[in-house]
Amino acid sequence: MISQIFAYMHITLQKLANHAKTPQERGFRLAEEITNRLMAKNIVYAFIIQDDTVYFEEIDKNGKIIEVVALDLNTGKYAAIDLEEYLRR
Repeated sequence: MISQIFAYMHITLQKLANHAKTPQERGFRLAEEITNRLMAKNIVYAFIIQDDTVYFEEIDKNGKIIEVVALDLNTGKYAAIDLEEYLRR
């Protein structure tokens, strides 16, 4: 589900990334837009920030990670991450 939300928002995310004046503003705007959408859809999620990438984890009712999407804060582009590979790290 989380990757569908990112797919729907990809143009918005890239526009926000391109129009931000500072890296901090870019990160804040992207995070705000995404968290608002995830909360509106009642998706339970967690995120991890690593360098200029934020990993959004969708969590099921049992607390298991079911999907992961990485968002590049510099470009606003995202990529679905292989769950098995992600969990091995």
